[in-house]
Amino acid sequence: MFESVKSRLCSEGYSLVSSSVYEQSRHSFETKIIETVPDVTYDVYDGDCLYDPETDYYSEPIENYPSRYEKTVPCSDCVEINRLTYIPK
Repeated sequence: MFESVKSRLCSEGYSLVSSSVYEQSRHSFETKIIETVPDVTYDVYDGDCLYDPETDYYSEPIENYPSRYEKTVPCSDCVEINRLTYIPK
């Protein structure tokens, strides 16, 4: 797989490989956050993060980012739920 990715990059290009591990103990199945537009129900993960069991996506409040570089402006993949901005992880 990595050979295939490398062959498609321009000479200055790079790729980033990332992974995360789901931990059931950090998932609050019984606590839900509901967004009506669009109609999506999220589970709470890590106390203040969102987990979408339909897509397996996890999002964290952008305000959790510690540095001024990471906390600039929301990106195009960010979502606003209940007046909080979340960034995908």
